Amino acid sequence: MQVHNQQGILSPLPGGGSFALNTGGIYKAKVKETLPNNEAVLEVLGRDVKVKMADSLSGEGKIAVEITGTKDGLPVAKEVTAPKGAETKPALNQTIAEGKPMSSDLKSAFDFLQKKGVTLDRNGLNELKSFMEKSEGTVQEKLATVEAAVKKQLPITSKVLHAVHSALHGESFGRAVGEILKAEGIEPSQQTRSLQDLGSVKSVTVSSSSAIEADSLEAIQQAIKLVASNPDLKQVLQSIQQILSDGDVTDKGKASIQQAVQQANAAIEKGQELKARSLLMSGLQEAGAGLKPAMAEAQSSYLFSEELLSALPAQSKDVIVTKITEKLSQAAIDFKGIQRDMLRNLSQLESQAGRPLPQTKPLLEATIKMLDNAILKSDFMLYTDMDTEKKLLKASSQLAEASKLLGRGQLAEAGKLVAEIKGVVEKIQFKPAEVRVQHMVSKELLLMDAPSLTKQAAASVAQSLERVQMEPGGRNLFEHIRNMGLTQEHDISHSLLTKGKPQEELSSSLKSLLLQMVQSDAEAGMKQKGDSILSQLTGQQLLSKTDTSGLQSMVMSIPFLLGDKVEGFKVFLQSKNGQQSVDWKNCSLYFLFETKKLGDVGIALMAVDRTLSIKVKNDKPGFEEKMQPLANAAKERLQSIGYEIGSIQFTKLLKESNAQQKDEAKPTKVTRAAITEKGFDFSV
Repeated sequence: MQVHNQQGILSPLPGGGSFALNTGGIYKAKVKETLPNNEAVLEVLGRDVKVKMADSLSGEGKIAVEITGTKDGLPVAKEVTAPKGAETKPALNQTIAEGKPMSSDLKSAFDFLQKKGVTLDRNGLNELKSFMEKSEGTVQEKLATVEAAVKKQLPITSKVLHAVHSALHGESFGRAVGEILKAEGIEPSQQTRSLQDLGSVKSVTVSSSSAIEADSLEAIQQAIKLVASNPDLKQVLQSIQQILSDGDVTDKGKASIQQAVQQANAAIEKGQELKARSLLMSGLQEAGAGLKPAMAEAQSSYLFSEELLSALPAQSKDVIVTKITEKLSQAAIDFKGIQRDMLRNLSQLESQAGRPLPQTKPLLEATIKMLDNAILKSDFMLYTDMDTEKKLLKASSQLAEASKLLGRGQLAEAGKLVAEIKGVVEKIQFKPAEVRVQHMVSKELLLMDAPSLTKQAAASVAQSLERVQMEPGGRNLFEHIRNMGLTQEHDISHSLLTKGKPQEELSSSLKSLLLQMVQSDAEAGMKQKGDSILSQLTGQQLLSKTDTSGLQSMVMSIPFLLGDKVEGFKVFLQSKNGQQSVDWKNCSLYFLFETKKLGDVGIALMAVDRTLSIKVKNDKPGFEEKMQPLANAAKERLQSIGYEIGSIQFTKLLKESNAQQKDEAKPTKVTRAAITEKGFDFSV
């Protein structure tokens, strides 16, 4: 089932922003202000909205209006007669229901909408009736779906309600995706195993060598700075000897440096200190120059080992190598550009550290935004290693901390922190990770070899699942969400406006492939499965659309690999809504994992000013003892990217029914996080 965007007419709010009103919808309103040109400010659903009236207002106070269209960018509202008094309500219900009595389920949903100020016409009630009668699930689940749609200001139509219901209460999204993989005979754990094995010995050797040479070059550069800046030459010689004895310099660099040290000592004994410095500088520069071409050669071999190249089909080898080389070259250029801009901004911040916050805040915020955009949107982050990703994430959180220090007037501490961040950013080098290059090769092969749409969808999902399992970083998970198609419409529009990613890459998402599959001549069973997954994806998108209130809520269901099985977890997120972005430092997250061995596992995270409180919920005996080592590891990882851990608690997920006797007590299933006017209700 496809559900197209139906977000109604956006009415501008007097204080800024917009508010969705549905065409054909009837709303109870209060006249707040009359304006020239038949315009008025009405209070609708608790918000002041500006509308253009079809006719003159009959008076002040409470009225009922029907939205008939739009004109000059404003919704056109027509005043209609509103039923008054409780005695007229049954007649209204009968009129809309064409004289037939409502079922108790439909009446409950109708009454709820009335209480929320949402008035349905005859078509609207028929849509609601269709949903309540045809959707699977309990009445409570269906009412929760209606409540979620109202909170998100979605149109009350059968398609929208079915999509939202699928996202909240449908079958496990992860297992539905797993069934498609199983039907196509694809095991995610084997999707890129052959590519991982190829060239592994050579690539590990070369990458280790490359890392050692990078450390060696850094040590030599440090020694050159000492020679140039330290007035005590004997101390400089001691430092160089220490660097050599620590093993920070490779054998190929040691010889020329040791020779330079001997010559420098001889010159010092003769009182020729200037000559000694010159000899040391020449020897160090010679050792450094010898390492640079070796590192370049190693990097080339690291990216394209012979074993990896030999595994590629002969007819497509040159094309793939050319494409990947171009992508990596562009990624390296992008990285250098971002690094240069970051260092320039950090240098300016360092020099302005003594100034008050109002003068430095714009540059500081621009630098934080630049770094966050690089982490989430830059292509070089797709190819670099996890260590670099963690360093950049930590730098972002440290910049936020520097902003707080400036706000408190702690200028010296802020300046010290900015200098530390600058040092970290300066040392970061763009090093494509072997496993990520292999994924690039696998993806290019998939794009070139066009099997059936179902096979493409299964292969694309399998690759995405394995990438997240092997490297569970923030950027990889974000790319996994994009590969599911949850950001597809935004990505396509952004690509068209900015000439970003090519269309063939954007069309390889699960949603895009399934949309093509359900319109093709695929097998009826696969079409039905694809339609069900599409409904869930659309429901998630509707539940995650931008809120007009001060809070942003999102709901996502994400497949993941647990062992060799595809499982799923749901994410319920709530945060302050600032400039269409989520405030990661202050937000609440609830993860609900569906597993066969452990059952449901709930993880609630509350972030307040980067301090995390974590609550893990499960009912299996001994769960806390088994999970404690993992909790400690998770604590270290979260701290490495800038979070502080307040507490980690383990609690039960289910509760005993108080109405039952001990011998009859049965656990009641946990209530899925329900959306309320105040946010998500995670109670059980």
